Amino acid sequence: MSDVPTAAIEEVEFYDNTSCLSAEFIAQRLGLIPFKLFSKNQDGMEGIDALVYAPHCTCASSCERCAPSLTLDVTHDEASMNITQSTTRVITANDLQFVENEFIRVEAVDPKTPIVKLAPGQSLHFRATIRKGRGEWHAKWSPVSKAVFKAMPSVTLNEEYLQDMSEEQRRGLSNSCCARVFDYNDRAKRIEVRNADSCVYCGDCMEYMSNINFMQAIEVGEVKSGEHSIYVFDLESVGQLSPILILKQALNILSKRLDDIKRPLQKSERGGL
Repeated sequence: MSDVPTAAIEEVEFYDNTSCLSAEFIAQRLGLIPFKLFSKNQDGMEGIDALVYAPHCTCASSCERCAPSLTLDVTHDEASMNITQSTTRVITANDLQFVENEFIRVEAVDPKTPIVKLAPGQSLHFRATIRKGRGEWHAKWSPVSKAVFKAMPSVTLNEEYLQDMSEEQRRGLSNSCCARVFDYNDRAKRIEVRNADSCVYCGDCMEYMSNINFMQAIEVGEVKSGEHSIYVFDLESVGQLSPILILKQALNILSKRLDDIKRPLQKSERGGL
């Protein structure tokens, strides 16, 4: 996932800043704002693909192909506010003005992303440059906020042994689970598996059952297909790319890297090395 490219603010030039936050603090916040890119060419190209890595660009330092830019120039004028408004003004990503670009259109993923609050009379003026990058270089280029996987859990209760447990012990089993896998049915006076998928394999339920000598009443394992476990992959995008597109691009990158390893090995085998 860290090799899937995205776009983020890399350089900020401040002309005026009388807010309560330092320029360095604001620059850091700007760097973490996710942006969507759209290609203006009618070639079906993804916006991020239309943006060129700065070291690969043929320009001298920056151009529209490798460094889209944006500006912000606001002053909080209290006289322009009505009596129902707060005395402070929240500057958000919606206030950013993107410089017209021939090749790429840029939008903030969430226009309501707050940047800074301005008190009456305070102002903020800067120009920022967006660059293409990868999460392995800096977290601001990471396309995901979460990418984890786990084996699909299987939680089974043995009714034969559960019948020998007291009501208090059944309630104790239900309460022992931090993920709320179990649910105690007050009317039927029985415990049920409510949501096995939420199991995190913490082992608290197994420890509880061991302490009351009813280990045979519960079995926690993995759902299998034949001899292989089934895994659940949880991926959360920060908004620039859809989760399925991130996954496809990551797999394509991995496949190319494996091919890069495979080719010299094949040559070595043919050469008898």
